[in-house]
Amino acid sequence: VHGVFSFCTCLHKTAVNLFRDVFPSFSSIYCPATKHQKMQQAVKTGAQDLRRAIKNKMFDDIEVLIREATSNAEGFPPTKLLRDISNAMKAQSNYAKMFQMLWSRLLHLRHKRHVLKALLVLDFVLRLEPPSPATQLRLVVDVRDRWPDIIRLAKLKVSGDPSETIYSIQRTAEKICDFIVQMEAQKQKQKEESNKKKR
Repeated sequence: VHGVFSFCTCLHKTAVNLFRDVFPSFSSIYCPATKHQKMQQAVKTGAQDLRRAIKNKMFDDIEVLIREATSNAEGFPPTKLLRDISNAMKAQSNYAKMFQMLWSRLLHLRHKRHVLKALLVLDFVLRLEPPSPATQLRLVVDVRDRWPDIIRLAKLKVSGDPSETIYSIQRTAEKICDFIVQMEAQKQKQKEESNKKKR
């Protein structure tokens, strides 16, 4: 009996090691110390994904692009998704809904990741890869109309929350503010030069 038990134990260990080699993530799930924690995280992530998928059914595809890019999941929006948003914004028929959704996420201070990711999307379409010169100008005007919101985020301070997310929100909002100011200064300079030529 003892020999059979030893053989079974050895076989079990061999099977576990084989699975660890074939499926690297298996070891972290199998390990007793982390098994419960991993399962809890997987359930939580799955529930969040399901909840977001259900909510997305209530929105247009173009709005879903914004929601996916500004979700509460960890990590930054993928570059491909950012470019999809920029391309979709080229169509004036899409712009209003997309900007409205983007701004609502930007003000969603209950979830700091929503805010940070919304700022990253805005920075991308406004400064890094604008959909078109005309759309960029429209973005500048719309952001300027909501200037207090951006300034508030640039100066954001949350008591007892010195997290990297807060600092990233501040830095990204500051970059957007600086860019808008530079754009306006450039436009004013061009206007003055144009007036001089007319004299």
